[in-house]
Amino acid sequence: MAQYIAFSPKVEVSTNLISSIIAAIPQQEQKVRNIFARNGIKNIQTSDWFAQQKFLNSYKEVAQNLGPHLLFEMGKAMFESLSFPEEIRTLEAALNHLDIVLQQSHREGQSGYYRLLSFDRRKKEARVECKNPYPCYLDRGILTGLSRGFKPSDASLINVQLDSNLPHRLIGAESSIYSILWV
Repeated sequence: MAQYIAFSPKVEVSTNLISSIIAAIPQQEQKVRNIFARNGIKNIQTSDWFAQQKFLNSYKEVAQNLGPHLLFEMGKAMFESLSFPEEIRTLEAALNHLDIVLQQSHREGQSGYYRLLSFDRRKKEARVECKNPYPCYLDRGILTGLSRGFKPSDASLINVQLDSNLPHRLIGAESSIYSILWV
C-alpha cells in the first residue's frame, strides 16, 4: 500500500478537524488553504464530508511544496482537535483509544487503523502500528501530539520515531511502526 492512495474511493473524511490542521503553521495557513482548495476542499463547514482522496492529494501537495515537516506539525495540531472520553487519562489508554477516535472522522469504508502493539512502563516505551494511506510524517505528528497530551507523570521528555529498521510506508510497505520513548 502506498501513502496518499485511499483504500477505497468511497471513504470520506469529516472536516471537523480540518481547521486546526490548516492553521497548524500560521505563517503558511493561506498557502495550505490554497492547496486544500485546489484539491476540492473549500468553504469548509464542521459538518462537511469530503472524499479521503482529496485530503490525501492535499497532504501530498503540502509535502511537495512546503515540506514534510509541515505534515508533522499538522499532525500535532490535529491532536488538539481530537476528542477523547473523560475516562481516558493515561498514555496507554489514549493509544488504545486512538483508532476509535480517528475512525469517528471517517465513513463509507476502510480507512486504515492505529494499533497499540506494546506498552512497557518499566522500559518507558510504547510501539504503535499505523496502517493507513496517510503520510508517515502526519502519523508521527499525531502520535507526538497525543503522547505529549497524555504524557506519563514520570516523563520529562517524549520522543516519537519511525522504526526505520522495519519495512515502513516511506519505502512502500503496508504499515509503519512507531516507537514512543520517554525519560
